[in-house]
Formats: sequence, C-alpha cells, structure tokens
Amino acid sequence: MLSSTASTLENISRIYKETNRFEEAGVRLEEAIGIREHLSDPQNLAVAYNEMGNLLVQKGELADALMYYLKSLKIRQEENLDADIARSLINIGLTYKRMGSSQNALE
Repeated sequence: MLSSTASTLENISRIYKETNRFEEAGVRLEEAIGIREHLSDPQNLAVAYNEMGNLLVQKGELADALMYYLKSLKIRQEENLDADIARSLINIGLTYKRMGSSQNALE
C-alpha cells in the first residue's frame, strides 16, 4: 500500500512539474522519498531522487539537482543497475555542463 502511495505521489509531482507548479511538485516528491526511505526500497528511491534532480534542474537549482543525481547514482551503483547508472551519469554530465563546468561534465 505504501509503495502505491509513493508512486501516486511521484505521478502527481510530475503533473505539477509539467504545469510549472514547482513547490507543490517538490512537496509531493519529498513525501514519496520519505516513504521510499521508510520502505527500504533502493531502486525506487533512486528513481525518486532522480525525479527530484529533474525538478530542481527545471527550477534552476543546479547544485541541489546535482546532489540528488549523485544520491541516485550511488544507489544505482550499489544495486548494479547498469542502464540506470548510465542515465544518472548523463544527468550529472548535463548538469555540470549547465553549471559551466565542462571538465566535470566530460568526466
């Protein structure tokens, strides 16, 4: 039941994000992250962290977005989720590029 609640909150957050209601999106994502942490659900927690990173990029909060992308990457590496690791690395690289740090983006 709690996992379904977290999924619903993530979906609601995506809708808020798409309608530029960033604060509401962030609140829902924080709730979903709390549930995922409580459930010890690393794979879906990594997804929620990645979603928070996406939201923060859209808000222009790049340093905070990077922090969430790095959290997502760490979990994905620990869980050996190769395709998801690649997604995290792409997000991290693009965020560094937006921050004007080309060297970090290349790495």
